[in-house]
Amino acid sequence: MSYIHKALNKAQRDKDKQFQQYEGVLAGPAERKVHRFPVAGRRRLLIFGVVCLLAFVSYSWFDSGKRHSPETGGTKHKPNTQAAEVKPGVPVPAKKAILKNKAAKDAKVLYKRARAFHRTGRLDNARRLYQEALKVDPAYAEALNNLGVIYIHDKNYEAARNSLEKAARVNPGWADPYYNLACLYALMGKIKPGILQIKKACSINPEVKKWAREDADLNNLRGNPEFEALIKE
Repeated sequence: MSYIHKALNKAQRDKDKQFQQYEGVLAGPAERKVHRFPVAGRRRLLIFGVVCLLAFVSYSWFDSGKRHSPETGGTKHKPNTQAAEVKPGVPVPAKKAILKNKAAKDAKVLYKRARAFHRTGRLDNARRLYQEALKVDPAYAEALNNLGVIYIHDKNYEAARNSLEKAARVNPGWADPYYNLACLYALMGKIKPGILQIKKACSINPEVKKWAREDADLNNLRGNPEFEALIKE
């Protein structure tokens, strides 16, 4: 028993001795030399690392906000070059002239349509279109004159007089409004105003004499010496 125990102890010592010979070879440098920092040093190193990390995160966030914030001017919308394009303006007098020309053209179109209805006896349509033309151009002498003629036909003598007198004021060198006023006054039995208007018309256009000799609307003036002298050939 003691012999066996001694043999086992010897074998164990030989084994331990053999293991110690290889222990230095198997152990790596990191295992052979381990340098440990003191506890206080490790804490300072950890705190320093955390501070650096927080500083990096804060700078990244601030820099990102600076790049995308409109207030800092980092990101701007592309300017709308079409909206910013400056075109030379039209002077006010030129604009007024353009608008006036357009109104005159529109009134002329309406007048032509009205006159076509007038010639074919469709007086309601003609009256309406003359009035529309005058809304566009209140100083359209031809429309004023022809509308006055329709008012005479309607026996709306007051409206006829106003329209014809306005036409004469707009174009005083035109004989037609004076001649139609003469017809109006003759139909109303006003001889002297009728003769006065015939005189004005004849002084502008001698052709009025021929019209007067054949116009039934002037029958109330016939036999008057002054009228007869005016229309004599």
